Amino acid sequence: MRKAPSICGNTATSADYDPAGKKGGGFAGDAAAQWREVLGNIKSDLEELGSGLDHLIRLTFFVKGPFPDGGVLSSPNFRLDVLDAFFAEHCPKHCSDNNPPPSEVIGVAALAQADIVIEIVAVAALPD
Repeated sequence: MRKAPSICGNTATSADYDPAGKKGGGFAGDAAAQWREVLGNIKSDLEELGSGLDHLIRLTFFVKGPFPDGGVLSSPNFRLDVLDAFFAEHCPKHCSDNNPPPSEVIGVAALAQADIVIEIVAVAALPD
């Protein structure tokens, strides 16, 4: 049976963030910086597990509002440009105009910290 690890709850948080102690803060960067940080963390985590971006099975994006046109894709925090630039550099087969893994984009009112605007869940296969 093939294993598929899930990397859940990926947000760009500061090193001093301690949710149990309710101290530390979120990531002070803008939406683009948060996307780059989270995607880089996912890449590193997958490689540490013996997998990689080319083995992604599914991505789920939780994007914080506002939603000016009513849909999540209208949020300034939804950064398809950053996602495509990341995949163009690290795994071109997953660019949006190519063959990205199945994904869903879910709009949310808030995430764990007030200044966090993106959370990503990644599921990947472990190669044989």
